Amino acid sequence: MKRVVVVGSGGSSDRLVTLHSRRAAARYLATIAASRSAS
Repeated sequence: MKRVVVVGSGGSSDRLVTLHSRRAAARYLATIAASRSAS
């Protein structure tokens, strides 16, 4: 896992981080829902 910190870029990197975490959370919830319906 590689973490890149860009100094002085400000809002755009924050937006990318929130977009990525939202996508990860959505995938996590979808996985849980799929495993629940499968069982």
